[in-house]
Formats: sequence, C-alpha cells, structure tokens
Amino acid sequence: MTFPESRQQVAMPISRAKLEALRKIVTDMENFPFFSIESGVYFEMIDDYQHLLIQLQRLAAPLLSEANASRLNSLDCRECLIDTRAEVEVLLFDIKEAIDTQEIKNQNHVITLLHELKQRENLYSVHTDLERALNQADLDPASAVTSACSMVESMCKVYLEERRIQLPTEQTIKPLWKKVSNSLDLDPSSKEDNDIKQVLSGLIAVVSGVGALRTHTGSAHGRGKMIYRLQPRHAWLVINASSTIVTFLLATDNEEVSESETRPSGHQAG
Repeated sequence: MTFPESRQQVAMPISRAKLEALRKIVTDMENFPFFSIESGVYFEMIDDYQHLLIQLQRLAAPLLSEANASRLNSLDCRECLIDTRAEVEVLLFDIKEAIDTQEIKNQNHVITLLHELKQRENLYSVHTDLERALNQADLDPASAVTSACSMVESMCKVYLEERRIQLPTEQTIKPLWKKVSNSLDLDPSSKEDNDIKQVLSGLIAVVSGVGALRTHTGSAHGRGKMIYRLQPRHAWLVINASSTIVTFLLATDNEEVSESETRPSGHQAG
C-alpha cells in the first residue's frame, strides 16, 4: 500500500462512474482533430471542444495539484486547439496519471472507511477524527496518532451509547474497548479455537499499543524525558490499525441492524 509523500487535505473518494467519465473526456480531447484558425470546420466544432474543456475543469480539479489545477482553469479553448496544444497534451497526460492514482486510493480500505463514516450522521465525530488523522499523517505524525486513537475512542463511545451501556469512568481507549469487547463477547480466554484466540488477542494488543503510543508520543499529553521521533510511516501504521478496529465495529453494527430488520414482526430477542 502506498501513499503520497505529502497530503494537505484528504479528498473524498471519487466514484468509479465519475472517473470513467473523466477518462472518456480526456480521450476525446486527445483525439480531437487539429484545425487551423482559417478552417470553417474549426468554428463549427469549437463549441464541442469548449464543452469538453468545461467538463474537464469541473471533474479533474479535485484530482490535481494546485499548480496543475491552476493551469487547467486558465486554459482557453481557442489556444488549446492552436497555440498551446502541446502543453494541453502534457496536462492531459498528468490528468490520466491522477485518475490512475485515484482509482488506487479508492481501493484503500481506510479511504473507503472514511467515505462510509461520512454517510452516517451518528458517526460524525469518528469521521472527523479519521479525516484529521489522514490530513496530519505526513505533516505531523504525532498529532495523527492522537487523532487515530481518538477515532477508536469515539467509535467505542457511539457503540456503547447506542446500546445504553454505561461508559467507563475513564473514557480512554483501553477501558472503552474493554466495555465494548465484553458486550461483544470478545474475551480470548472464552474461546476454544486457537486461531480465534490469537486474532482477539491481537485486537487487544493493537488497542494497547495505540493507546500507549498516543500517551508517549501523541499531542494530547505532555512528553517525558525520552523523546520519540515518529515518522509518517508510524502514523500510517497506527491509522491503518485503528481503522481495522473501527471497521470491525461498524460491520458489527451493520450486521445487527440487518438482523433486526429481517427478524419476524413480534419476535422478541432472547
């Protein structure tokens, strides 16, 4: 899994349909015939090219760097077809690369999670924490760790509150997760299957590790004598691990909702 070296703002995933439409626009512009200014056909078809250019400017802007977006928005239709055609071809190549990159990003489970969280009004705080973590990962890894940990805490709180389960006195990641895991019967010692035990023990280890890293290196607490120098790769590791926990809880919630909707009317849950 790869990520850009710098990220100023996390863009929401662009749908496959929009990416396909954008790719078609780029292809149509690449194949658009070259006409001289004296050509009558040029004047008849310039509106077609103008329409493509407007669509390109509207759809491609979110994918491009600030410099390329500025170049794209400053393009003039007549100049594109005559004086700056070579420059336009270079820009179209850059846009195709941006489309390819976005398609990869859309497959990233963290970005998919971000998109799903945005659709749920009750998970606004969880979405905000994840978005903040992604925005900070490359620029301020310590703050990203804090936000990733807060995301898990927020998700646990929502899960417990919606089930009217009393929150722990200390509302930090480990006590919150303990309450959630008890509710879901995720205690490894209660399982007979060794593989399940290992997986559940791994979840506990991730929660403990994320919480400890936030305490020692995050921006939420003062730092002691030892200074931890987090790198972006460490922040991404914490973000991915934390997202796995949130995805698991979200899937559990979706499953419970689905079961309640398919339960026969009048059936009382045991």
